[in-house]
Amino acid sequence: MSLTLFGTQVHRWSRLVAVGVLGGCSQLYDLSPDQCGASADCIGMFGAGFVCDDGLCVAGGAPGTKPTTNRDPKPPLPASSTTPLDECGTHVDCIERLGDVDPHACVAGECVPLRSEDCPLLLPAVHDAWLENLTTSDAVLLGAYSPVPRTTLVSDITRFYDLAVSELTTVVQGFPNANGGRRQVVMVVCDGETPSREALRRSANHLMRELRVPGLVSSLQSADLQYLFEEVGADQGVFVMSALDADSTIAEIVDDGLIWTMLTGAKQVAAAVAPLIERVVNHLERQQRVEPGKLRVALVAPTGEPRLLGEMAAAIRDDLVFNGQAALDNYPETFRLIDIDTVYGDPQAAEDQSGVVAQLLDFAPHVVIAMAANEFLSDVIPLLESRWQSDVSAQARPFYVLSPYHLDNVELPRALESDSTISQRMVGVAYASADDQRVYRDYLLRLEQAYPELVGQTSHLRQENFYDAPYYLLYAAAAAGDVAVLRGEDLARGMSRLMAGPSYEVGRDDMVDVFAFLQSAPENTLTLRGTLGPANFDATTGERADVGSVFCVTAGGQTIADVIRYDAQIGSFEDAVPSISQVCIEGF
Repeated sequence: MSLTLFGTQVHRWSRLVAVGVLGGCSQLYDLSPDQCGASADCIGMFGAGFVCDDGLCVAGGAPGTKPTTNRDPKPPLPASSTTPLDECGTHVDCIERLGDVDPHACVAGECVPLRSEDCPLLLPAVHDAWLENLTTSDAVLLGAYSPVPRTTLVSDITRFYDLAVSELTTVVQGFPNANGGRRQVVMVVCDGETPSREALRRSANHLMRELRVPGLVSSLQSADLQYLFEEVGADQGVFVMSALDADSTIAEIVDDGLIWTMLTGAKQVAAAVAPLIERVVNHLERQQRVEPGKLRVALVAPTGEPRLLGEMAAAIRDDLVFNGQAALDNYPETFRLIDIDTVYGDPQAAEDQSGVVAQLLDFAPHVVIAMAANEFLSDVIPLLESRWQSDVSAQARPFYVLSPYHLDNVELPRALESDSTISQRMVGVAYASADDQRVYRDYLLRLEQAYPELVGQTSHLRQENFYDAPYYLLYAAAAAGDVAVLRGEDLARGMSRLMAGPSYEVGRDDMVDVFAFLQSAPENTLTLRGTLGPANFDATTGERADVGSVFCVTAGGQTIADVIRYDAQIGSFEDAVPSISQVCIEGF
């Protein structure tokens, strides 16, 4: 799966954008002078306490007063009342009183706005299905973080979330409730693309304190996720299913089982790098590009975000053996560690990486292990390749080992602009896809059916973690059992029922059977098989226990995933079909 993002406008969501974001109060209430003919008309529209004054409904029954309260038609408290009355008993009460242009949900007897400045999108979005879900009995509010472009509100990740919630909506009309009925879901999506601390705090308060969501799905980087949980989530007991990776800080948070991550930790992915370097060295020696025992290796790694890459670099440093000794024993003559600022820690990092390039030219490595992000492809490789001939003319150009953040990265073509044969000196390590690709292929088919604008564009996405994550959240809600008020602890308990037992798949086909099986007995457990494979979660840390695999790069900048799969049990590789030699690097 890729960690890059793609923004494509989705025209079938145009009604949501036009009405939900740009709609004004005039679309809700008639404020013309002929609004009423008698006070009974006002009471029917706005409740007790309103009278008709010259064609306008005004509060308090005093003719000639300024008509302002008819724009917010909440009935005033009776004069004898000293405490507020409950505004609502259901979400429908709020819609009937306040309309659907600025929709409100009923939370603890109060009508609370669903959207906010930081959380502008509601799912399921197509045909405004969220509104129909909200007006059903006992609808559940869940939260989400995703890139949300302010012009269209659409990103690939919001589509993946939307597909999962839409399938729940249409196939089984929500998950079972305590009364034998169904509870539909409305998902409130907040912008999670590099939010400021202030914006993240606002959105967390909106989701967790104002709307009181019991759980959410997240695309936040680990530092933001940690801040979100420690600042608000832990206190509110919110369940979090992160679609991304687990670094050690996230894994070690005392969270009472509330944080789970769809991708494995740094050490598991990094375990594939050391044996990969052995294969790279054998390849270089066969080509007589390096003398045996004289290999120089540079490890480029961030000191800040993404924390996953820093932890991967530390694990690689500890595991790597070359020239007959450990990496640190090769320091400083034949091993160097070079710091880099990534775009995840500094959005301006791609503008000037000349310092990193200067260190690489000075060291002249045969192999560069790049635990970096976009900036390495867009700035480091082009500059290093352009200066190599003049600065290191006597030595062959370096071989690059890329990070998981480089799989399907939009900057890859830029790295190859000067010379497409650079791809012959590139491999990378990323998260392994499922051994059985059938569930993944079925998912891509449904994705193209739901969003025709993606037809022919899905083969490169490999972002299946963003589809599996909401499914685990939704099925954890179903597995929580008959609870009147769904809480984070209920979702955590429900999650524990998805990791052992008969195998069922995410998607439309098994949904009815999954719910029937979970409902038939509270002790029933199952194995939920996602597009990434079965639920290989470590129940103590909440992270997936998977491995890394190798990808390569074609001359056109396309990445081919899983060309070599790492088997952690035997500590070696298994080549895929077609092999890396056939699709990317001759003789590798």
